[in-house]
Amino acid sequence: MGEPGSGAPVVLDGVVEQVLEFVTAAGLGAAGEYAASPGGAEPDLYGSADAAAIRYILSDLPADGATRDQWVAHLRSFQDSDGAFRHTSHNAFHTTAQAVGALDLFDAQPSHRLSFLEPLLAAGGIESLLDELDWTQPWMGSWTGAGSASALLVTGMADRAWQQRYLGWLAQETDPVSGLLRRGSIGQDSGTFFANLAATFHYVFVGEYLAAPMTAPEAKIDSALRTYTDGMLSADRSVGFAQGDWAYVLNRATRHTSHRGDEARAALREVALGVADNVLTHGIQGSMHDVLGVVTTLAELQNAAPGLLLTPRPLRSLLDRRPFL
Repeated sequence: MGEPGSGAPVVLDGVVEQVLEFVTAAGLGAAGEYAASPGGAEPDLYGSADAAAIRYILSDLPADGATRDQWVAHLRSFQDSDGAFRHTSHNAFHTTAQAVGALDLFDAQPSHRLSFLEPLLAAGGIESLLDELDWTQPWMGSWTGAGSASALLVTGMADRAWQQRYLGWLAQETDPVSGLLRRGSIGQDSGTFFANLAATFHYVFVGEYLAAPMTAPEAKIDSALRTYTDGMLSADRSVGFAQGDWAYVLNRATRHTSHRGDEARAALREVALGVADNVLTHGIQGSMHDVLGVVTTLAELQNAAPGLLLTPRPLRSLLDRRPFL
């Protein structure tokens, strides 16, 4: 059992052990304090937030006690007075969503209200933000469009009326042919088309978190299968967020429609085997954020291909707990 490419179940117990060793190696001694990667000497917000997310996925996160309390305090220490969390690697929307999402794993909230996001709650606020994103760079723009929504939802600042406004904008602006965002700005070459799919992923997980009907699930499946058949998901060199974004869109769309179900399941299984082969061959490497991308991808593929990827305990879906990655 466990030869990638054979279609037989693949045992990933050793990969889970490597991930836990990686996280431990990035620890700086105090509870919750992690560097961005093993060997780093400075506490890093993403190191701490991503370590919490990884350990949640692996069912290894302390739920109570002094370790939990110190971790929460450390995460809160990164917040600015306007409510934002900031980091040089990502914009404040992404970083805030990541930090608030990490706190939520401990059933905790940030110390300060997210006042920098309050203008988005006013009439037309979130719609203006989404309208004014640079839709020629949709993947990066989705950090803002989905990160703001995630942070507002997880902190309880966004009421039902706001949620409906947000979902309504997404439904209206979804391209009916591709199922992707944004209508009128879908790139057709392989790179730009995949960027639209990866951007759409960020908005799909907000909709899934809110248990909303999915707009154009059949078209989303067609687009995901197009990227698969066009070879955009090669796991020969690296695996991580790209394969995970794709897997989430395709897997979750199959829950809303039976359209091309057999093809979708076959593609998900093949990509799952490719990702498993990569991590078994190359091991766990990169930054804590890179490893989060690998682990979340494995979790979604384990769910999408039942019985194929075996771990000591089933991997938890981070996005079923909080709407941001």
